[in-house]
Amino acid sequence: MAVWARGTTDEIKFAKRLKAGEPATNLRKLAQLVQGETLTAVHDPYIDERALETLQKLGGLGVDIFKTLRLLTVPKSEKAAASVNSFLQDLNTEIGSRWELRAISGKTKAHRRFLILQDKSVVTSGLSLNNLNKDEALDRLPMGNELADYDRAFFDDCWRTAKPL
Repeated sequence: MAVWARGTTDEIKFAKRLKAGEPATNLRKLAQLVQGETLTAVHDPYIDERALETLQKLGGLGVDIFKTLRLLTVPKSEKAAASVNSFLQDLNTEIGSRWELRAISGKTKAHRRFLILQDKSVVTSGLSLNNLNKDEALDRLPMGNELADYDRAFFDDCWRTAKPL
């Protein structure tokens, strides 16, 4: 394993690390981490059409996505909201789903990104689904993990008060 040293460009090799310059590999890593479970919810402050396309690609790689996937983001401009909603409606029609996108209400908006799986595990990611071409961490926290429990409760609390985008 390489270690950081002053004056070197060696990078630390993590099994659950995404790398800039490898967006297709990063997509496959994310798919492999989710495999065997069903994706039920997404928290990402930057959900846009590209993020929805990434979800489509994950489905194409065998990731099971709930027909009623819940997507939580931050408020968008009226124009951006109309565009992403139009694409979401088209996507729902095409794949026979009822995905729903809501914007977090209130002043506090978490910047982190995570996916909730049906087994109550949580996949945390340092990058947004709208751009997988980055060097970021990726991890799956099992059900019962304190952080996974916190993220699920946070998502559910925000979902209750979120407004349709």
